[in-house]
Amino acid sequence: MQRFDARIEPLQHGQRVLANDAAQSWHGSCYQPQGMLAELGFRFLLGGAIVSLFAAFAEMWDPKTFAGLFGAAPSVALATLALGFYQHGGSYVAIEARAMVMGSIALLAYSAACVAIAKTRRLPLAVGAAAAWTVWLVAALGLWRLGAMTGIL
Repeated sequence: MQRFDARIEPLQHGQRVLANDAAQSWHGSCYQPQGMLAELGFRFLLGGAIVSLFAAFAEMWDPKTFAGLFGAAPSVALATLALGFYQHGGSYVAIEARAMVMGSIALLAYSAACVAIAKTRRLPLAVGAAAAWTVWLVAALGLWRLGAMTGIL
């Protein structure tokens, strides 16, 4: 697995780098107005189509609350990965997918904390919400750090 190695060369006396040139060399042409509008339009169409397909699929199941689950996160993740693959290739999408898995683990920790806190009736709502957010933050940052240390992110 290759790692990105950024080396910054010092500028010679009198040499200037324009911010727009640096942004275009780093991100390519996606930040030009025409490219950005086309990308946003494509994201809108692709995201809407995938959300609609997942929602139609979820209508076949009971209870109907599955429609919201299937219509939200999986469809947005697939649209994001499809666009990432189109723009950056497979290695970029692999890193993004691993980050999504780690994010879902942090969300699971947050959800478990919410359930545990909701069962505790003596805890004020604001304290419980802050505790659940703290659990999520610790899980997300811990998984991100673990991914960075092991090289999977």
